[in-house]
Amino acid sequence: MRIKDPEELRQAEYDRMRDDINKHFEREFDLNSLDGINSIPVKKYVYRDEVLGNIAYVLQRKATMHKGDKRMDLAIACLRKSNEIMPISGITWSPKDYERLDKFLKMDGQFNEARKEKKNIERKYTGTNDIGYMAWKQTLKNCKELGYRHVYMHPHNSTCAECSKHQNRIYSINGEDKRFPKLPDVVLQTGKLHEGCRHSFSGYDLRFYTFTVYNPLTGKDEEKDPITYSNRPYIDERTPQDIENYDKYIGDIKQEAIDRADYDLYREHLPDIAPKSFGGYRRMKNANSKNYQKLLEVAYEKGIHNR
Repeated sequence: MRIKDPEELRQAEYDRMRDDINKHFEREFDLNSLDGINSIPVKKYVYRDEVLGNIAYVLQRKATMHKGDKRMDLAIACLRKSNEIMPISGITWSPKDYERLDKFLKMDGQFNEARKEKKNIERKYTGTNDIGYMAWKQTLKNCKELGYRHVYMHPHNSTCAECSKHQNRIYSINGEDKRFPKLPDVVLQTGKLHEGCRHSFSGYDLRFYTFTVYNPLTGKDEEKDPITYSNRPYIDERTPQDIENYDKYIGDIKQEAIDRADYDLYREHLPDIAPKSFGGYRRMKNANSKNYQKLLEVAYEKGIHNR
């Protein structure tokens, strides 16, 4: 008899707990009918595990199951209800979690409804409810509870010029400690330096932490004086490779947005010849296959294009 390794045991325990929680909510609510899903009251639910035991998470998983069973009406209802509960669930969710509803509507051919829901999601659920902002509010709360007066801006190798100037520093949250730079007001208010900023901040206590900086030349962390290093000149410190990586990252994001817009257009107006998945569309486009050329030809003939 083979002995399971620790990772297998942990996964088995995770699966058991998840299934147990699902059964709990299945007993409390009917997650297999429109009336049952729609009747779930919008409030914060707490059940054992903070994430697994959240009804919003359970609804997200249930939506995937319904999609697999080709019950898109139930899958979409689950995501609508999940979107209503997530902002008050006590958990930070990414915009992509909310936008699953938009994607599922498109899968079901409800493109006008998807466009409407996309605007609704952007208006109601992203911004002050997105994962970055919620994480920042939690960081400030933790700092207040623990008595921390400073935060550390974690670095990224792939970053913009502005963030490169500010990252890898300790900041005084309210400017009380004049030895350190004051945290920029925009970060204090939004948790980021600019729209789309991916940097994170964490509370910092000088009594407990040693300030180290990674040196790419040696491949090691080097201890630095936190005051001196945090007050170094605000200049773009990226290497040519860092800049190349960031430009590629931005280019990939822009290209994916273009490809998704094109794919949604073809899927809406040419459903009989458009690929069934976005991944399939990108593969045929990158290969410039005969099917892709045929798709472009038909789209051109019918006047279907974004640009």
